[in-house]
Amino acid sequence: MVPVDKLIVHLDGNTIGTFTFSSGQVRFEYIDSGEMITPISLSMPRSSSKHSNKNASAFLWGLLPDNPDALSNMAAEAGTSANSLSGLLRHVGADVAGALQILPPGVDSDDAHPLSLVQEPS
Repeated sequence: MVPVDKLIVHLDGNTIGTFTFSSGQVRFEYIDSGEMITPISLSMPRSSSKHSNKNASAFLWGLLPDNPDALSNMAAEAGTSANSLSGLLRHVGADVAGALQILPPGVDSDDAHPLSLVQEPS
């Protein structure tokens, strides 16, 4: 059996999808919440709920430093390989650019949650 690693994607504190890593490939799938959510990338639109390695991998590498020395230092700190997307993102995914958090399953997002418009009694 091929090992599978998953990371959960949160946008503004709401779970919106999952990255699945297996056999050197990564896939992204939006969770069907019944609500129209903002896509995480124009290359991964909501019109398709599943996205393959090409777009998913490019998106994730774009969240990490371009500098090989910075990646090596980050990997050493995380105890993983500089080529391991899932290993690197397990270490820094809570603090990637934008309103996203990419977290291991079972780890709750501590990011903002959308405000509900509740009318205060007069």
